[in-house]
Amino acid sequence: MLTKIDNYFGITRMGSTFKTEITGGLTAFLAMAYVIFVNPIILSQAGMPQPAVFAATIISSAVAMLLMGLYSKFPLGIAPCMSMNAFFAFSVVLGMGLAWQTALSAVFVASLLFTIISLAGVRMKIISAIPISVKQAGTVGLGIFIAFIGLKNSGIIIKDPSIFITFGGFSNPNVIIAIIGIFTAAIFLVKKSQYAVFIGMVVAAISGLILRYGADLGILTIAPEYLATLQHYQQVCHLHFQLNLYNRWQQIHFSLPSNHYQTY
Repeated sequence: MLTKIDNYFGITRMGSTFKTEITGGLTAFLAMAYVIFVNPIILSQAGMPQPAVFAATIISSAVAMLLMGLYSKFPLGIAPCMSMNAFFAFSVVLGMGLAWQTALSAVFVASLLFTIISLAGVRMKIISAIPISVKQAGTVGLGIFIAFIGLKNSGIIIKDPSIFITFGGFSNPNVIIAIIGIFTAAIFLVKKSQYAVFIGMVVAAISGLILRYGADLGILTIAPEYLATLQHYQQVCHLHFQLNLYNRWQQIHFSLPSNHYQTY
């Protein structure tokens, strides 16, 4: 069985091992799992039902990664982009005043166009034309954005009217948990351990269980209540049928309001 898996994915041929691949997969999952909770929070501010977005995030990510792994045989995790969902919620829906159903129709059209240019080979030409410095800057910018979201959601930084942000203080247990995880990962990174991020996440999770739940871990109560119910997954279908492409597309105006450019 292991030999067939090895031959199919070419693990040994690529100079890797099962241990490395499993550890990498677990690390990638833990690093990306925050999307499951952050994406519904962001999109719910645009009016989308949070439980349905929660379910849709899991389903879409799982299907995309299964196709990427089993069909493309490429170890790449795929999930909703954290910068795009913020643009969708705050710039398009709240900023431009469009209904989220209308904005979702635009996303659907953009996805079709992206698929077409990918199949036609145009996407690779566009990527090749982008300077390497711009690519690197985009990667760094996205990393800073994700780090900022993590610091904000953990409570390490909070809103301050005078200096924009400030330290949240140690009264919030989430701050202690996050700092323990960050310092643990940093220590193992200095030691050049390939499992540094994974160890930091595990230590943070254990610290969270100890600090927040004590001896009674209450594992089943940590997940959202709607995780155990199937009724919210039915809302995904409801979301799908609200995407009336023809009617919604007619509502989109291609002239942006003047104040839209002032936000950048």
